[in-house]
Amino acid sequence: MDDNDEYIKVGYGLQRKSEVFDEMKKALSRLQSKVATLENQNSMPVLVTAVQSPKPVPEFTEKVSRVCKAPSKSAQRMVDAHLRDYEELKELEKRMAVRKERIVEYMQDHGFTTIKGQGGYVEFKDSERARVTSRYTKYDYTSTVQDLPLWAERQCVKKVIDGEVLEDLVKRKRLPRRVLRHMDTRIHTALYTRCQ
Repeated sequence: MDDNDEYIKVGYGLQRKSEVFDEMKKALSRLQSKVATLENQNSMPVLVTAVQSPKPVPEFTEKVSRVCKAPSKSAQRMVDAHLRDYEELKELEKRMAVRKERIVEYMQDHGFTTIKGQGGYVEFKDSERARVTSRYTKYDYTSTVQDLPLWAERQCVKKVIDGEVLEDLVKRKRLPRRVLRHMDTRIHTALYTRCQ
């Protein structure tokens, strides 16, 4: 490569800028002559803008040609069916969310905890859930550390409680079950749907 020449990236390699401009000018003049020929044949005016200094088209890659290829008919049918199903699923989810909201409202207003239907039932259930389900944040540090012997604290405390290690130690009966009462939880009431 000559230090005085400017190079630009074209495809997977470099090419002199002047050569790229020359090729583009030649292509433009070929296009203009074809347009002129078409104008003469059809007697229809065609608008052509002359380019003073053509700019090179940015980097061509193989990906562009892969995107431009038409998929097979079977692949196109599968994609079309998938997109239709996806749209139907989204609409169904919206309708179900509205119905669920109405059911919850009705059950709360009328004091129901369970309503049976054809092929199943819906019910309200309370469950305790960790406020944060992360391995290191579901136990309250201060209250849990008070119940831990020093050896267990060294194993499962890493500035926060390592819940997996703590639960494993309780499971292996190396710690009393009472240490699990410090899990930072909240009561979550949800409508569950069961189909038979």
